[in-house]
Amino acid sequence: MAVNTQINSGNRGYHVIHRYPHADFVSLNEPELRMAAHNRHAPLEQVIESVCGRMGTQKVAITRGTKGVLVHDCVAKNFHPVPALASKVIDRVGAGDAFLSLAALCAAKGLPAEITGFIGSVAAALDVQVVGNRESIGPVPLAKYISTLMK
Repeated sequence: MAVNTQINSGNRGYHVIHRYPHADFVSLNEPELRMAAHNRHAPLEQVIESVCGRMGTQKVAITRGTKGVLVHDCVAKNFHPVPALASKVIDRVGAGDAFLSLAALCAAKGLPAEITGFIGSVAAALDVQVVGNRESIGPVPLAKYISTLMK
């Protein structure tokens, strides 16, 4: 089970990730994680580990905008930072959803945390280059972007 909870003005403080115990993969942005943990100032890694321990999840991905994503393998207890991969940003709305959609598939297939974070980040990078939801992320653009990044 993959879960992403989002904070908005109507659910601030009430719809946190802890409402979904035993999720296999969790994807949040940093403010959502810190709100769930009630911790504004501790190092990010420490906050992630506390949420992992409380939820019993296998992998946690924390999206951080221009700082990229930090994926934690809660079982192996290691962190995998992935830089932001977008070359241009037009509209960032939906980037977390794009990240979740492909990262969750990777996690479900048992891929390593670093690959899960990378593929999710590629999806987010493609998403921020389009206004709104005008285009979906197809396999061909995804493969081309990965190929470009690997060169």
